[in-house]
Amino acid sequence: GGIQEAKLAFERMPERNPYTWNFLIVACSRNGHLEEARMVFDKLPEKSAVTWNTMISCYAQKQCVSEAKCLFDSLPVKDVFSRNILLTAYAQSGNLAEAKEMFDSIPSEELTSICWNNILTAYSQNRQLPEAKSVFDRMTERTVESWNAMITAMVNAYAQEGRTRQAKLVFDEMVDHDVVSWTTMLAAYLNNGHFTSAENLFALMPARDYLAWSTMVLAYAVKGNIELATKLHEEMPVKDATSWTALISGHARAGHSKQALAYFKLMDLEGIEPDRITLMSALEACASSTALAEGKTIFEGAAGRGLDRDTFVGTALVSMFGKCGRLDQARALFDNLPLPNVVSWTNIIVAYAQSGERSLAAEMFNCMDLQGEQPNWLTFSTVLAACSHGGLLEDARCYFLRMIGDNSIDPVVEHYRCLVDLLGRSGQLDRMEDLVNEMPFEGDEVSWTAVLGACSLHGDTERGGRIAKQLLEMDLDRGSALYLLLANLYTS
Repeated sequence: GGIQEAKLAFERMPERNPYTWNFLIVACSRNGHLEEARMVFDKLPEKSAVTWNTMISCYAQKQCVSEAKCLFDSLPVKDVFSRNILLTAYAQSGNLAEAKEMFDSIPSEELTSICWNNILTAYSQNRQLPEAKSVFDRMTERTVESWNAMITAMVNAYAQEGRTRQAKLVFDEMVDHDVVSWTTMLAAYLNNGHFTSAENLFALMPARDYLAWSTMVLAYAVKGNIELATKLHEEMPVKDATSWTALISGHARAGHSKQALAYFKLMDLEGIEPDRITLMSALEACASSTALAEGKTIFEGAAGRGLDRDTFVGTALVSMFGKCGRLDQARALFDNLPLPNVVSWTNIIVAYAQSGERSLAAEMFNCMDLQGEQPNWLTFSTVLAACSHGGLLEDARCYFLRMIGDNSIDPVVEHYRCLVDLLGRSGQLDRMEDLVNEMPFEGDEVSWTAVLGACSLHGDTERGGRIAKQLLEMDLDRGSALYLLLANLYTS
């Protein structure tokens, strides 16, 4: 509410100088009132170069690049500062051609290290290595930022191709590394699956910022090493939303719902506001453990911030309430989403399907088509899995045929597995075996083991013995599961 007080104080001022006008323009822009900022700018009778640059900068910071360029073109006298503002805006928006044109328009005697670093960073962030190197080689004065931008460009370019060895050679050539350089190399290792190298590099880092810590916590969590992720998180000198989210997400993905929700509560007690990803991870934990009470608390907090209408958070809420059996609330949240995506539609359809509301699930599927949101292979995987869990063979068959005929999606192994499972449950072993044999790819261990399990369930020892022989002939790491199924087959 400070903007209104600022405007009121401005109106009451007996005299106004350029500084107060500029201050009000910035205040309006920072509080999301960009149009009001422009109105203040237009009212100013005499505009200094600082005022022009302030308004151009406001547009640039809000990523209104075309408006910034329009105002720049109207600028009576263009200086290096105004050009630099627009150069940065082009760079951040990925408009490299315009960024280069703006850089080239600056007279050589006016080029500062900031100008050079801006164009170098533009190429670096957009992974344009040859162009970045050309700029770097032309620089007469190289600052720490220049070196860092060049290292980042080369590390990113090599890492994107999986050539982390070359990236490390470039990293080693740098005379003075800062925390950004170390963290960039750390991310390069992790993005290419070199986990041990990342661990070694992390141990060597002389200083670690929150991003380096959070990157490693997330890496351990994604890898499934929750114990080390938790230990590292506890060692962090300062914990931010990113590190808390990494830990909560890791526990949720590993199926440790109670631990995920416990850390979510600890995060709240630490006074750190959860972001969208944190909320989605906590809601995933609630959905997995059908923790309705905790889910409602998260919902109330999200709704208080208006995030229940956010597509991603709202979609997670639909999933949570659906899995907890609160279909009315799931549907109300879905209907409240301004722009539901394919995952939103999938979640509400699955909620109905898993609760046995077949007609409502089919109705929502039809509505999805009518709204122009095309289901993808993952939508059908999720819906077929819901049918499999509910024993809905005929529904699954209809969705499977619809996927192929109406949506022209080639079924993958996950789709076939759902049908195989359903046929086995219903005792249709001939059709089950035929389906595995007729799949457009070779039947895998999971599919044939499902057939063997169905034979055991329904006492078909002849077929079971034949399938078991096939499995034994495959070069598989079977453990004890296959032999347990065989024991059940012959004792049933």
